[in-house]
Amino acid sequence: MNTHHIIDPALRTIVLPMPFHPVMAALGNAVLGSLFSWTRDISGVKLRILPGPPFDIHVFEPQQGAKDSILYFQGGAFYCRPSPYHRKPAGLYALETGCRVYLPDYRAGPYPGPYLDSMTAWKRVTTDGVIPRGFAGDSAGAKACISSQPRAGTCLFCIQPERRWLR
Repeated sequence: MNTHHIIDPALRTIVLPMPFHPVMAALGNAVLGSLFSWTRDISGVKLRILPGPPFDIHVFEPQQGAKDSILYFQGGAFYCRPSPYHRKPAGLYALETGCRVYLPDYRAGPYPGPYLDSMTAWKRVTTDGVIPRGFAGDSAGAKACISSQPRAGTCLFCIQPERRWLR
């Protein structure tokens, strides 16, 4: 594997090149977008969409309403848009915390797109009338989460989820 980054020699045997080709990304993201809309909602959570431009933001809110909100950035290696997999944790976060959860369909790449979009998401959510109490992100979304935190005092929740958590 050719890389511009230093990789620990002990890890070289497990590092595999990934087929990040722009055409494959476009096709994969088109499929993910349609699958996301076909995924079932979580009982007790309503979904609405703040339409773009430059991108849509999916809003998950408990049926009984919400007093606070969370801005949640999905993972995807800065390569993939939200998948059906991300709909479940966003809905569960809304249900379990009682917060409105904003899930932006931000650009996956190239750099600096995801970082610029994370700040745009913050601005768009605040124009929806709320200031998020917390920011959440998994995997690559954790990086976008950290880069979008505009002030001290907000709570960061960055995770690397395991599939068994979301069954």
